[in-house]
Amino acid sequence: MNILLININPVVSRLLALCTRDENIALDEVVSADAVKKASYDIIFVDEVSYVNDVQVLLEVLDARKKVFISYAGEAMMGFDETIKKPFLPSQIINVIESITPNDADEREEETAIEEDISIFPFSLENEEAEDEILPDIVSRSTEEKEDDTMSELEEDMSLPEVLDRDEVAKIKALLEMDDEIEENENTISLSDDDYEARKVEVIKEQLIADGLEIVEENEIVEELSYDAVNAPEEREGTLSKTKQETGVNEEELSRIEVAIWVALGQMKPKKIKKLLKGKETKIKIKLEDDQ
Repeated sequence: MNILLININPVVSRLLALCTRDENIALDEVVSADAVKKASYDIIFVDEVSYVNDVQVLLEVLDARKKVFISYAGEAMMGFDETIKKPFLPSQIINVIESITPNDADEREEETAIEEDISIFPFSLENEEAEDEILPDIVSRSTEEKEDDTMSELEEDMSLPEVLDRDEVAKIKALLEMDDEIEENENTISLSDDDYEARKVEVIKEQLIADGLEIVEENEIVEELSYDAVNAPEEREGTLSKTKQETGVNEEELSRIEVAIWVALGQMKPKKIKKLLKGKETKIKIKLEDDQ
């Protein structure tokens, strides 16, 4: 069985290699249409990132029994017989391979050879008795050949790598974890620097909102800072006076406490900071040093 893979994704490459280790399967992997050497394949796999204009033109002229599109959307693609959604499991690839029966060309050659054998003998026969003796023998031999072919098909199907050992399962899990990072790289190929930065900021904001944080826009910060610049001295004087009355702490001591808090926050581990940002109870140690 001849299989073509047009792809630049290392995760897809590794998974296809694991599923096509059978000695009866020949896998040709290329990164562009120019590298394709054969004109006919049993199955053609195309990753969405590699599906460019040259590949589209190539697929129109290539002879293939099944064309499979691999994408994150998993939606049907015109010109393809099947779509596999990423991330996918090796069993999905194996199912596609098993869906292909022995090559139609080989079957046609065998049928043609049998027909030629049947059509040659009658012309050389001298009587009907000889014809009756030879034809059953031809039919018997053709039946045996078909049975042998059926057994070969079953042996080929049974030899497919349906079960992976533990090391290979671990490798596949690691590859699937890498898939998210590769997806991000693929999506940024066609983005300009400005679009990429804007998208990155949007993703970060969505993540912070999901963590329960309130996002303040830049214009709101500018307005707030402008207001603080005008009203800060008066408000700070009133706040300090009120704070001293409520806590009994003067401005210098309050400043020392603020510094100690910032130092303690700066020494917190990332896990504690994330826990604090989610609104969970977090304990920190604040060290106040006496003046020497």
